[in-house]
Amino acid sequence: MISEGISYKGKGEVRIFSIKGDSRKLIYEDKNTIVTNAKNILAHAIGGDGFIIDKIGAYKAAVLLSFQNIFTVTYPAGNDKVKFVARFNEASFDDTLDEVRLESTLGGIFSVFTGLAHAKDNLTQLEVEWLITINNF
Repeated sequence: MISEGISYKGKGEVRIFSIKGDSRKLIYEDKNTIVTNAKNILAHAIGGDGFIIDKIGAYKAAVLLSFQNIFTVTYPAGNDKVKFVARFNEASFDDTLDEVRLESTLGGIFSVFTGLAHAKDNLTQLEVEWLITINNF
């Protein structure tokens, strides 16, 4: 497999904001899990296969509630970090969120944040900021 020769150490941090009107409130902030498949996505991205991290999915009991395309990518504090931002608007879903996933349409799941218990209604937006740090290449 193409990814067998790549060695990296990565970590992720997720911040989720609830937005209602002019109010923006941090509701979750924690580390997350970078899954084994991330190595495959990185290998294919380096190889030019079009594997990019392009969306964040919202899930309840492993069932997709909604996904949003990433609208901002930045590189804070140097070249070893990348921050992805996506926003779920009021109409995106009205349910209890228990997991978010950072994903590649072509490659699958890159990173997962579980253990959430947030009820989102149709008057609220959720903004997800996902910071990935790559170390030890």
